[in-house]
Amino acid sequence: MATFPEQALAALNAAAVAAADATLAPAVRVAPLATLLLVSAATGVAILWVVGRTSNRAGMAAEKRAVQAGLFEMRLFNDSLPAVFRALGRVLRHHARYLGYTLVPLAWMALPLLLLVTLSQRGASRST
Repeated sequence: MATFPEQALAALNAAAVAAADATLAPAVRVAPLATLLLVSAATGVAILWVVGRTSNRAGMAAEKRAVQAGLFEMRLFNDSLPAVFRALGRVLRHHARYLGYTLVPLAWMALPLLLLVTLSQRGASRST
């Protein structure tokens, strides 16, 4: 006898299979390349929209300028090892902040992209 979590997961899996079948049913009658292009274009537009709406573009631009300044500083003072290491530390710190700014859009896109990849894998395995 299945436990409650197993029953809940089975129901969730059945719902995901039904959603994948309904979503990918039109793709069966179309050339695979056309489906790939359509899904890729729609995904790209959706990602651009999410990044545009959820990212801190001003903060990202400031951090990018700070990284470039640090790289220029390393190039300018390449004869002084302590200055190069200080500049490298600043570059790494600003780069880490820049990557931190990308975590918000990533958090918004992770689950939908995971579902898209899972559904596409299901569709690929069904068509073979």
